[in-house]
Amino acid sequence: MEELITDDIVKEKIDLLDLFNQLREYIYPCLFYACGLVMGTILYPNINSKLLYKAMSALSGDQTEFMPMFINRFCLYFSIFVLTVLLGLCLIGFPFTNLIPMSTGLAVALKLSYYYVQYKVKGIGYGLLMIVPEFAAFITVIVFTIKVSNELSKSIYDAATKKEDVTEEVNLKSHLKAFLIYGGVIICISLVNAGASYLLQSFLKSLPSPILLRLLLLPHGTLRTS
Repeated sequence: MEELITDDIVKEKIDLLDLFNQLREYIYPCLFYACGLVMGTILYPNINSKLLYKAMSALSGDQTEFMPMFINRFCLYFSIFVLTVLLGLCLIGFPFTNLIPMSTGLAVALKLSYYYVQYKVKGIGYGLLMIVPEFAAFITVIVFTIKVSNELSKSIYDAATKKEDVTEEVNLKSHLKAFLIYGGVIICISLVNAGASYLLQSFLKSLPSPILLRLLLLPHGTLRTS
């Protein structure tokens, strides 16, 4: 009986290890993203809020029309996406790909911390409504892109160091196909996020009371920086 229990435990450990090995290309970027969130939360008290606000404004802008919102988000998302792809095309790019989700988590944490410190409960509501869903969708695509980039970069490295046959290992066509798909998803995310922001702003502007507007959303261009 004890031998059966021991065998089951060993088998369960092996199964969990196999599962981890199968998913580690997704787990590692998520862990680095979580580390970035923690780092941003810890670092925020030591950062000048005025400088942080200026940086946030430079990245997100104060657009109120749909097309400028879309272009702004697309340029930001796509630049990070292209950087991830370029690392996949580098001989030694795979050790550095996880720095991208970590830096993204750092930026998200700083942004959420800023809104919380400046606006308390309203800041939390704004973050949960506007920031968290937006970056959750984006980081999901980046995690899948990192997996493909790591595979491609390792293939190039193995081919360059003669570890594997070049014709078998470097399958550039399949990797580029995956990159094109993820690039299309980036466009869709940019459209959805810009559309959601535009519709929410339009709805809030239609409210009869400016007090409700201040309670429900932090107006662009009126953020406190003290």
